[in-house]
Formats: sequence, structure tokens, C-alpha cells
Amino acid sequence: MNNKKRITALCLAFAIAIALAFSVLFIAHNSEHKCSGADCSICAQINNCVEKLNNISPKPETSDFSAPVLFCAVLCVGAVIELFRKKSLIELKVKLSN
Repeated sequence: MNNKKRITALCLAFAIAIALAFSVLFIAHNSEHKCSGADCSICAQINNCVEKLNNISPKPETSDFSAPVLFCAVLCVGAVIELFRKKSLIELKVKLSN
């Protein structure tokens, strides 16, 4: 039972992280779009993304802000190190026979 809760929590955390990442990417991609006026759907979506980001992510002025930032930095550094790490033949389970 405890394992199911961990998997559920991990999936939920992953989904929230993906939603945050795509919100930031959407805002960055459409930040200088050609606005069509008061009823611009892109502006409405950007405002919605900003509102969701403000509700989900901790504020920089709070003490709880440094822990998630540090956690994300450690994850990114670990992913980059794993990506560029050279694998040995033993790790790849290559059989060396003549």
C-alpha cells in the first residue's frame, strides 16, 4: 500500500513539474505575439499560465523558496552529468570474446 502512495505521489509531482515547465515555455514563446486587441486568446492564456504559476510555485520572498530551487538545480545537474557521462563496456554488458 505504501508503494502505491509513493508511485502516485511521484506521478503527481511529475505532472505538476511538466505543467510548470510547459507554462513557462508557452509564456516565453508567446511573450511578443501580435495582439489582436481586448479579446486576444493568447493574452488570456498567458494570464492564465501566470496565475497558475503564482498559485503553485512558492514566492521568492518566503523561506520555502530556496528548497525547490535547490532541488531543481540538483536534478538538472544530475541529469546533465548522466547525459554526458561515458559508459564503459562493462556497464553496457558487452561480451568481449575473440
